[in-house]
Amino acid sequence: MKIFERMMRVPPDCREVADVLQAYLDGELPESKTHVVSEHLQHCERCGIEADVYLEVKRSLGELATPPDRDVMARLRSFADRLTSEGGS
Repeated sequence: MKIFERMMRVPPDCREVADVLQAYLDGELPESKTHVVSEHLQHCERCGIEADVYLEVKRSLGELATPPDRDVMARLRSFADRLTSEGGS
């Protein structure tokens, strides 16, 4: 992934963090890359808020008695992707 190569050379911008944020929060990023995203989140209020919102949505969905419908989840993910791309730096 080219984004990881760039992130290791220069600090990532908000768009690059947004591209990998869900993988980071889900524990799916390689450990060698997590510190770069973590550092950005500590210093960027906007991205920190985005991470908090994602975690709250994930927690709330985990509390549902019945898993959410796949189509609903696909629409939610699409909506989140549009928000990220429209508000990205």
